[in-house]
Amino acid sequence: MDRVSILFCAAIFFSSALWLYGRSVRNVFVRLLNGRHLAAPSAPTSNVFDNKSTTVMNQVGQQTVFGGIHHHANQNETVMLQLLPNAQDAAYNSSKNDFRNFCLDGTRRSVQAKIGTWAERRDEQCIFWLKGKAGAGKSTIARTVARDYDKKGRLAASFFFSRDGGDVGRADKFVTTIARQLAYTSGDLRREICKAISEDEDIANKTFTDQWDRLVLGPLSRLQTAGSEPPVVVVIDALDECEANWKTLKFLIQVLTGVNRLSNIHVRILLTSRPDADVRRALANLSDSQCLPYELDLPKEDAQTDWDEVNQDISKFLKAQFDDIRGISEDSTHLPPNWPGDGVISILVKKAEGLFIYAATVSEFIKKNDQWPRDKLLELILGQNEKPWQKGSRDLPAASPFEELDALYLQVLSHSLRGAREGVEQQELLDVFKKIIGSIVVLSEPLSVAALRELLHLHPETVHLRLRHLHSVLYIPSDERSPINILHSSFREFLLSRERYNVKGQLDFWVDEVQANTFLAASSIKLMSAKLQTPDLCGLKRPGTMMIDIKASLVHECIPSELQYACVYWMTHVEKGRFYPSDKSRIEGFLRLHLLCWIEALSLIGKISTGIRILSKLQSLTEDNSKLHSFVQDARRFLAYNRFMVELSPLQVYYSALLFAPNKSDVRQSFLDRLPQFVTYPPETPDYWGPSTQTLEGHQRSVYDVVFSPTGKLLASLSADNTVRLWDPYTGEPRGVLSGNESSVSDLTFSYDGKVLAFFSASDLYREKDSSGIITLWDSETGQLLFNLEGPRARRPLAFSPTRLLLCSGSSDHSLSLWNPTTGSFHKSLTGHSDAIAVLAFSSKNDLLASGSWDHKVNIWHVEREQLLFTLEAHSELIRDLAFAPDATFLVSVADDGVQIWDVGSGKPREPFVAQPHASCVAISRDHVVAVHDWGRDIRLWDAKTNEYARLKSPAVFGGDAQRVLVYSPAAKGQILLASGSGVNEIFLWDLEARKLHSILEAHSGFIYGLAFSPDGELLASASLDNTVRLWNMKMELPSTSHISRTTDCIIYAMAFATDRKRIAAGSQDGSISIWSLENSEFGRLHKTTSIQKSVGRVNRPVRALAFLPDGNTLACAYGNDIVALWDLTNRKPHFLRPPMSFRSVSLYSCWGQRLSLSPNKQLLAIATDEGTIILWNLQTKRSSGIIKGHDSDSLRTLTFSPDGKYVASGSNMDIQLWAVKTKTCVLRIKIQGCERYEYHEGIYKLYFSTDGMYLETNHGAVSLCCSQPFYKTQMDRLSPLTVKDNWIMYDKEKLLWLPPEYRATCDVVQDNLVALGHVTGNVTVVGINPSQIPKVDSYDSRGMLDEALMMRNPFRGPCAACAHNGRLENCKWVLADHKRGENERQETSGVPLAVAWIQSYEVTPESGWWEKKEKEDSEEHSEDDGEDEVGEDGDGYDEDDNEVDCEDEDEDGVEVENET
Repeated sequence: MDRVSILFCAAIFFSSALWLYGRSVRNVFVRLLNGRHLAAPSAPTSNVFDNKSTTVMNQVGQQTVFGGIHHHANQNETVMLQLLPNAQDAAYNSSKNDFRNFCLDGTRRSVQAKIGTWAERRDEQCIFWLKGKAGAGKSTIARTVARDYDKKGRLAASFFFSRDGGDVGRADKFVTTIARQLAYTSGDLRREICKAISEDEDIANKTFTDQWDRLVLGPLSRLQTAGSEPPVVVVIDALDECEANWKTLKFLIQVLTGVNRLSNIHVRILLTSRPDADVRRALANLSDSQCLPYELDLPKEDAQTDWDEVNQDISKFLKAQFDDIRGISEDSTHLPPNWPGDGVISILVKKAEGLFIYAATVSEFIKKNDQWPRDKLLELILGQNEKPWQKGSRDLPAASPFEELDALYLQVLSHSLRGAREGVEQQELLDVFKKIIGSIVVLSEPLSVAALRELLHLHPETVHLRLRHLHSVLYIPSDERSPINILHSSFREFLLSRERYNVKGQLDFWVDEVQANTFLAASSIKLMSAKLQTPDLCGLKRPGTMMIDIKASLVHECIPSELQYACVYWMTHVEKGRFYPSDKSRIEGFLRLHLLCWIEALSLIGKISTGIRILSKLQSLTEDNSKLHSFVQDARRFLAYNRFMVELSPLQVYYSALLFAPNKSDVRQSFLDRLPQFVTYPPETPDYWGPSTQTLEGHQRSVYDVVFSPTGKLLASLSADNTVRLWDPYTGEPRGVLSGNESSVSDLTFSYDGKVLAFFSASDLYREKDSSGIITLWDSETGQLLFNLEGPRARRPLAFSPTRLLLCSGSSDHSLSLWNPTTGSFHKSLTGHSDAIAVLAFSSKNDLLASGSWDHKVNIWHVEREQLLFTLEAHSELIRDLAFAPDATFLVSVADDGVQIWDVGSGKPREPFVAQPHASCVAISRDHVVAVHDWGRDIRLWDAKTNEYARLKSPAVFGGDAQRVLVYSPAAKGQILLASGSGVNEIFLWDLEARKLHSILEAHSGFIYGLAFSPDGELLASASLDNTVRLWNMKMELPSTSHISRTTDCIIYAMAFATDRKRIAAGSQDGSISIWSLENSEFGRLHKTTSIQKSVGRVNRPVRALAFLPDGNTLACAYGNDIVALWDLTNRKPHFLRPPMSFRSVSLYSCWGQRLSLSPNKQLLAIATDEGTIILWNLQTKRSSGIIKGHDSDSLRTLTFSPDGKYVASGSNMDIQLWAVKTKTCVLRIKIQGCERYEYHEGIYKLYFSTDGMYLETNHGAVSLCCSQPFYKTQMDRLSPLTVKDNWIMYDKEKLLWLPPEYRATCDVVQDNLVALGHVTGNVTVVGINPSQIPKVDSYDSRGMLDEALMMRNPFRGPCAACAHNGRLENCKWVLADHKRGENERQETSGVPLAVAWIQSYEVTPESGWWEKKEKEDSEEHSEDDGEDEVGEDGDGYDEDDNEVDCEDEDEDGVEVENET
């Protein structure tokens, strides 16, 4: 073979070797990146949860599921998993449980063997309930089982409840914690869990059932397994220590049993608890095939084997402990090798009486007190009332099983004070001891040594000295920041039980629980007064810092655990302690000085609901102190009103909350010096709180219905976002979100006892009848799903019987279906209608049911007898509503054709038929006054007692199809109070004794579609299309209509500042215009100077746009879609400009936006029309300069001139377009990703240029038109700095002031540093900002904020328009800047290339862009319709329309109109 051939073969060999080596290395790295351990080729490792064909083998070759592998999540998965709340210290091997023991080898073999046998089975007996009394060793066994199965790779998760408090003392984070543990056992399982989170990021707020199904059962069920793997184990310890009622525990058990539905994997659940009543009730419904109970208690007389085994185990434990003591003892040379001997061990075993806690306490007492001889310490224990021990005998247990344990605790405590001289010194030490140990045992949650020291204001060494001898009863970590824990609850019970100190001559260690709480209350208030001195506790600086952007570590650093504890639990200790007059003075001083800082702290730690409850409790405790009571009442109103805002952004308590508080609010008056200094023109606010107590926000779409539970403790709201939300009506606290399974929901109703909530969900709910769907029944207390009622018998409408647990629904066969809500079973069908059921109504007496149908008939049924009593025929149209009288003597039916009153006893009409077209709903008072509501202005009344008829004329026209818009108050201070409202923004309260309107409640910015009084009549709830629920206090003195100042009934659609900024014009829906003056008025209050009533033709046309002309006395106004008028404000006369377009009707709901724009030289007016055209109007010649065409019809929303006047930018539902004024052509088009046609709430409705013309500012953010210069933070000043977006007043992209619901704008306008807000009530709010007073923040990595790049920061995350035009996307500085922001911040799920997230695509015409340095000669010919214009120096071009002829005519109303032909 020649040399060339040899070299050729060598090259092939080495290249092949390198290829194989590279492939091997690649496989290694792939496996490492996937988080899998490496294994030898002969035994390939895998995990059944990773969808591999093999299973992990443990050391002895047994097949396992988890394999002990911890699968690391990537960064995205870590972020997703962090959305799941995690109960720290829940796992068996958490750092908090380090001090907990495991079973000694060779002990507790019997019970461990039973658990092992059960865990290997594959039957449906999925729960092993290990029960026993305190100290029996349940938790130790549970930890041992968890450890053993963890070693085997078969521990799925563990959750160890603890009464010591915190997250492990409650069940609200149970499922999410289990899911997080599961996610780290398997890559595939983690991906499934993360997928479930991404599909519903609010899953943590859903019910136990939803969480368990989506986060645990769902991911487990989708794993591919071989089916032969052994079961995995979940360990749940100390269920009795979970702070929950038995019903919550019952649901927890029910969701756990859902593991039996898994077919691909077997899950076994070990559950331990004391045999408490609540736990027994929770487990009572489980069958023997589901649960295996095991009693771990004192041995019974007929169970000698168990007794011997327990004693043997305790003996082994004690011997092992004494071996350790001999090994660590400095005087071990003085101790015999077999010390203390079998005889002593037997005595101690006998004293333990089956309790391992006793043996553990003995060993810890001797082990920790190392300054005393060990044998002497043992003699102290043995010398306590000990009877001579006789070998081979066994006495019966003592009467009290804790006598010996009590004596042992007393000896431990007495020893801690040994050395102190009797008398004063000993008593002083005892008092200090009681302060410390008394505080520990009554704390609501455990604190660390350092936190306890700060809370009690004690010297650091004092706490250490008093606790150093108590390691046998307390877990005291070496780390001062770790919490102290009581080793067993029996120690707490011993200290707090006065009757257990009956030994004469002993020190009295009894802790007076009342006194201990009084001391803690005073200490907490003292600590808060010292620490809550300065606003902005975490140094955030930015007024609008969002809670989601604040790092948890910063909160813990700035608000340490002792301060958090004091903020949350001070009122708890006040209630449980003694409340002295001096305490009231101390509390008042604290609140008047530190209320806002306290609220900020509560917001930062997520405890605003606790704050509202604290103030409510304090309000009831201070009724004898009018001054303090008044302030607390005002503080509660202040906090409840601002709850949502403060939870969203904590610092807003000093800004928006204080600024928008009533002028004479006690809170505002106490903190006037804290009002934001950057507000130069404050908003106008009322003097006192109104009847609206709070606004419940959370729904994403319109709210259609609200219902109080019969107990009044819950409020349910139903929304178009397919959810039902539960609220605490007195604190506003969200109590749960019930999902309609992505289907529309309706027919919300509570059972008679308030324990069951039902609603109907269907995807075709828009169908007027026979919608197929699901009736869902929920436990209202726990928010757990009880039953899904499906099939042809489950149709709307729904109604619960008011006297018993019975649910009635419609059916597909036009019958009525009766259901048992307790079991979810179908009971009976009632037939009698020939068409679908439309409405149902139960009587409160006599067990009667009325049903109205699409067959126009009403049936009355006796439910108990299941008998049809009468068929009532009087209507020829659809039945809308039915209502029985309170005593069930008559029935009222309401239909589209009128109202009929029926006698229930005879089934005959009681009164003549009343024709009332479009009657929609009826309400009947306790005094038998019938009220019927229609879609007009009328409410018709009939008094059944006097047989009198009356009619109430409403100030507004009702509309819509809501049914719960007419409700009687059950208690209204001696008046018959009726609330009404539908298709309007106000609630009208009627005094039916006086037959007149009593009050008008204004606040909603959308139509009201649901009303409900609480059962006691103290609250009124209203549901609105503005996505909110309002709560109104009916106990307040409601304003009389004679004192109500209502400026207008019309929504403000357009506003404009005058050039001198001294006046504001506001145009309304009905065509009226108001001029407001900012001068010559009380500081902070507007003064209306001019009102221009609607006078445009014969059609009410909304004002779409306004603009002041340079002379200041002429106002340009765009009405509807086809009329523009120039109003002379001096004589209030219009000059109409009627464009050459068709005259057509106007939609009141067409898109909002700035429809007029004035050129920079004030000579050209651009007008946007609903036809999609832009009209250019020459104000000097009063003639049209041409029309720009190109937008789709009905899509043009807003427009603005460029700073040089050469271009007009327009925004629509779909895109932004840039038009050359000279050529009337489009030079740039930017499409908007995700905005479909007609989705106007997502389109562009705000649009204006930066002063240098480089950027377009929109309601979505900034569009860069050129990236030639870096976009530094300071260059944000080139954009309009003051904006209103997403309910915030913002300056320089920084959130400044959150707008409360009453102040949210239907439209807004900004002029320099003033922002004007137009409201649904017709009022105007103006806020002035001084930029120099805004808190300055130097960088984006300030304390508490998530780091963000400053240079080249692209607000729109897309290339600039210039690079898009030239095809240089890859070189655009914006795109390059986005590359620097990191791979993870770029688009992960969007299919749009690079960082183009919001902008979808560009379409650029051949004309050169205006951003180029030299503008090319325009060689394009003008269109035939638009003649060539002469361009002035300012760049504005005007057309003299050849077809336009001026002629002065009179219109129908005698107003001069300039026509165009």
